[in-house]
Amino acid sequence: MIHPNSVAVLPFTNMSKDVDNEYFSDGITEEIINVLAQVKGIQVTARTSSFAFKNQSMDVREIGDKLGVAHVLEGSIRRAGNRVRITAQLINTQQGFHEFSEVYDRDLEDVFAIQDEIALLITEKLKAELSRGTSMPFSNSHPKNTQAYDWYLQANKILYNGLPQDVNKAEELYKKVVDIEPDYALGYSGLAKCYLYYGAIQSMDKKAAFDQVEVYINKAFEIDPQLIDGHITYLGYMFWQNWNIPLALEHLAKTIQQLPGSAELHVGRAMILLIDEQYEEAKASMRLALQLDPFSVHVRHRAGVLLYCTEQYAEAIEQFKHEANNSVRNDTDFKIAWCQIFQKQYDEALHILNTVAEHPHQVIAHEVAKAYLYLQKGEITLAKEWIDTALNRLKTSQVPFPDYNLAILYMLLQNEEKMWDHLEKTLESQVPVALFTKVDPLWKPIANKPRFLELINRYMYSNIVNIKTNTQEEFTINLPQVLYIEAEDNYCQIVYEDTKYKLAKKLLRVSLKDLEPQIQEDSFVRTHRSFIINFQKKWQLIGKSKHYRFKNQAFEVEVPLSRSKEKEVLSQFKSLGLFTK
Repeated sequence: MIHPNSVAVLPFTNMSKDVDNEYFSDGITEEIINVLAQVKGIQVTARTSSFAFKNQSMDVREIGDKLGVAHVLEGSIRRAGNRVRITAQLINTQQGFHEFSEVYDRDLEDVFAIQDEIALLITEKLKAELSRGTSMPFSNSHPKNTQAYDWYLQANKILYNGLPQDVNKAEELYKKVVDIEPDYALGYSGLAKCYLYYGAIQSMDKKAAFDQVEVYINKAFEIDPQLIDGHITYLGYMFWQNWNIPLALEHLAKTIQQLPGSAELHVGRAMILLIDEQYEEAKASMRLALQLDPFSVHVRHRAGVLLYCTEQYAEAIEQFKHEANNSVRNDTDFKIAWCQIFQKQYDEALHILNTVAEHPHQVIAHEVAKAYLYLQKGEITLAKEWIDTALNRLKTSQVPFPDYNLAILYMLLQNEEKMWDHLEKTLESQVPVALFTKVDPLWKPIANKPRFLELINRYMYSNIVNIKTNTQEEFTINLPQVLYIEAEDNYCQIVYEDTKYKLAKKLLRVSLKDLEPQIQEDSFVRTHRSFIINFQKKWQLIGKSKHYRFKNQAFEVEVPLSRSKEKEVLSQFKSLGLFTK
């Protein structure tokens, strides 16, 4: 049944002489969608599904039927110099008649007022009880400079449609925006999204990227604490920074209450629930996302990932095929081939691997995929040839996610020592693909092995802590990264291994006495009144009794063992064999 207060905003037609102004008409359309999405009681079709009908000559009643909406807003934009003409018509999709038709001839700087006027007109038509005097939840964060807004719309289009190498172009435009409009919250939120992307795929140092996300998102909230775009970006930052699944689900629930019609939020929730093995809830969230945004290639792609992870390969392929000819952002063809391998459709999979180039977002190299395929097919000689080819490529050229690919190859070679080593490096570096390790059918042959379960538990669940200090500062750390903690008066120095396997330090204003209860791990042991050591790391016992020290060879650091704790510590950890003398 179609909800009476449902509406789809179709892409406004660019009537300007300059076809390059398309980003402007698309941007205005998206802004109206965003405004309406914040009005409770109105169901708004997501951008991607509305834009699926761009440049299509279809009867609005047919569009309404496909999108499941009672109303459609369509219009056009003509821009000439500093003047803009916007036409807008709200059409009832059941009867085909116009609810209203308006024409706005204004200066470009009035475009924000036009957006709000159109949204208010729609709201009045769909919610008769909402009067013109009622407070609307529209953002007041509009730039005063029209050039800044123009750059903002250009950056949005690049970020939405672009390939990884285009993100820096969006970043440059957002920086130009805030340079001339330092109080424009959405400009800072845009910059935060760019650095969130860099940090998530680790195209730059992860810590440096997330530090920038924090700076920009805090600046956005300082200007506009209710900024929805900022809160969505903040959710991504929280999750990708430390993989804190319970905290991410908690904040998602709160944000969805504020924006229940966001397919993006429901997709995010579905993916996190999948990672946490809450399969039925994940599918329910994904069904809702598909209902809200049925033509979104992003939603379809994530639905395909969920179905693949739950071993519903035919259904996964159907979802991927929805976007096969409509996406430059995803490795759709490869994922179809990968599902076909698991369905034993080897010839079909080989055809894709032999004819489709690797995608920038593709995780598994073609050579590795072919080695896996031939081994599953039982053609051992060909499998070994492709394993050798893949190993050679990984040694001689830049391949995304090398440790992940090496872990697969050594699993095929049944070399468990090297497989565990590279799988642990993948999890420790927190690259995106590692999130799905526990639920990916690829790892099913080793999923019940104690070492696999130990790695998953160590890097994905109970080992991330937010250390509280005597100031407002908090420090989030994955405990397996910590080497040792040293007290310095009322401060503590946390010495840890960063994602680049280099030694890093963080000084916090908190005593060792107050910090120790925040670390509930058996591997963290007080060896001295000023030191706590993590015995998950490799330590060597050096020196003589009463003067023992623990030495980490990798980083050439030493930690003392006090006389009073010598007997207790040595008896405990010698029995466990966690260090050598």
